[in-house]
Amino acid sequence: MSEHKISHPDMVRRLFKDPTTIHLTPDQINLLHAAVGLAGEAGEVLDLVLKDEASRRDGLVNELGDVEFYLESVRQALGITFPCLGMDTQSQATPLEDAAGMSVCACSLLDAAKKSAFNGRDDQLEALHTEVFKMACFLDLVRSHFNITRQETLDANIAKLGARYDGFEYSDEAAAARRDEE
Repeated sequence: MSEHKISHPDMVRRLFKDPTTIHLTPDQINLLHAAVGLAGEAGEVLDLVLKDEASRRDGLVNELGDVEFYLESVRQALGITFPCLGMDTQSQATPLEDAAGMSVCACSLLDAAKKSAFNGRDDQLEALHTEVFKMACFLDLVRSHFNITRQETLDANIAKLGARYDGFEYSDEAAAARRDEE
């Protein structure tokens, strides 16, 4: 036991917010769902960039499309209607640095969504908007390293999810079955 007379596990048990006291609005749930998805997909992009495989580009097109899906979900949850501003620039950083930047951005966005939803912090809206903009920029930079266009990622995402969901209507059954991966 430390000088604080409490073990770390006991402290966590006492301080972790009681889930029965958490009451989220549908908008907060949408934002958190989108932010969790975005963080996961950004991590998958980073994982692919770390690999030096010939098939990496196809995987990146797929995963960057998933990032676009969740980024658009975040935009919709926040009521952001501006289109993604494609950047016609080459990054001065390495692909790994830009993919890591995208991952960090996604985690920062998730943290701001958490603070807003679970801690009632209304001061997070600016941070959320900033991270959405930065994510769009990092997406463009990562794509530029691999000569992937935004439209290519959007088209691949539409094709994949069209194969998964009949008529583009969500269902838990279709999500679990993942027919597009057969």
